[in-house]
Amino acid sequence: MDGVLPLCKPSGPSSYDMIRMLQKRIPVLKKSKIGHAGTLDPMAEGVLLLLIGEATKLFPFLLEHDKVYEVWIQFGVATDTDDSTGKVIATSDMVPSQKEVESVVARFQGRIVQVPPRYSALKVEGKRAYERARNGEHVELQPRQVDIFEHILLDYDGKARVVHTRVRCSSGTYIRSLARDMGEVLGCYGHVLRLVRTETLGIGLADTVSLETLSGENWTSFLLPMRRLLLFPVLEIKNPLWVTQGRKLEEGSFVLPPAKNGMYQVVFRDTLLAIGEWREGRFFYRRVFHG
Repeated sequence: MDGVLPLCKPSGPSSYDMIRMLQKRIPVLKKSKIGHAGTLDPMAEGVLLLLIGEATKLFPFLLEHDKVYEVWIQFGVATDTDDSTGKVIATSDMVPSQKEVESVVARFQGRIVQVPPRYSALKVEGKRAYERARNGEHVELQPRQVDIFEHILLDYDGKARVVHTRVRCSSGTYIRSLARDMGEVLGCYGHVLRLVRTETLGIGLADTVSLETLSGENWTSFLLPMRRLLLFPVLEIKNPLWVTQGRKLEEGSFVLPPAKNGMYQVVFRDTLLAIGEWREGRFFYRRVFHG
């Protein structure tokens, strides 16, 4: 069985833990390839898309996409992980005003530069940054440009010094870095208190299912078709066997010919058969899916 399982991940387990827990709950999945479309930190919650079977082939086409988060940031405290799971490394008594918070939220929009957290999965000289940090090594990560398409202030509790915002951002954005940098601009430190991914690849929290709800009898009813995650235009093929056989595809192979050069999903009766590129009158296969 192939498809996308939209899980609602709780805080605590890692994304990989969720896969192992799913396979333990549904033993038949121990024989299936399973990946995920964007990892979540263990302390984070929300939408975790698991790619099952042939759907794991989608991964290279899902790297560049927007994500939406709701984040609660605790001002006044810095931690070594930039979230609530880390060790406190600095504190401040400074209490930002409502106006100052509104200003800093507005400032962190558009294209910004951020340094990833030391405790991240990025590799430094062949080794994960978090592994080096845990070993007490000095970790220096390079700044990167990311896009914050939307940053909305939802609430600010001045007494608790906790701000709640909604962030729509590009792939590769670190919300922990955002919290840390906002605290630095305000002069009071900051870290992520709670983080919820509310949407990714057009799949929202309302579309997800909890692990506890799933069983060996019902799990397939929650699977989403692979096409649900793709934004490429569609080419309807006349005969699905042409893809299975790896036949060279031309304009006449499709119900309607490609309108322009670019990436396409090839389908037959709403079933995804392949992803490929149409370029200068030729079709180049990038992935073929075997149902």
